[in-house]
Amino acid sequence: MKTTTIFTAMLIALACAACSKEKDKNGPFDPTKFYITGTIEDNIDSTGYALLFQPNGIAVAVSARKTANATYEFKGGHLKLMLENSSEGFDFIIENNRIVNASALTHTIDLPHTYSLQKTPGTDAFKGKTFKGQINNTAISVTFGNDGTLEVSEVVNDLRITQNGNYALQNNAVAKANVKDIGSVLCIVLDGKLAISTSDATGDTQSYTVLAQVN
Repeated sequence: MKTTTIFTAMLIALACAACSKEKDKNGPFDPTKFYITGTIEDNIDSTGYALLFQPNGIAVAVSARKTANATYEFKGGHLKLMLENSSEGFDFIIENNRIVNASALTHTIDLPHTYSLQKTPGTDAFKGKTFKGQINNTAISVTFGNDGTLEVSEVVNDLRITQNGNYALQNNAVAKANVKDIGSVLCIVLDGKLAISTSDATGDTQSYTVLAQVN
């Protein structure tokens, strides 16, 4: 009788251990504390995007060109985002706060070229920081002020061109701005760097690059 009791206890312990591992793998996950970002590409150019998750199943898809409303649900490790008034959207499989697989919900929309799940910081991740790199073989730096302003500086043929603008936070790691002579600018924090996308007024000319933080 005692042997049977010990054997039963072992089975219960093993079962609980299995449950614990499953919980760690697909445990509590709050989409509102994260965002998804990456690139969308076609035959001409690439651009960045961000998927933002708000309370009550409300989501927003943001690019330099436009912003689209959406809804989402998270169930069984699947984070599904559906574009508003459409059957189109994406299904991201989340494990340990990482995207391990993704697919489009319909054949009428392409899956983004790249995607990454990022934790939303608690404060403005742009404020007071400068990022530098190249875009279209042109040296560029983007400096964010402490008052919602930004300065974009490009060096073209040894001539420095500086434009100023204001940025509006979409969340603490995603911001949009309109900069004179550049157009609409989408700024996204990606693994501690700045992913920046631009789109002119017609939406025909776009660019994407990732800049390193220098301060």
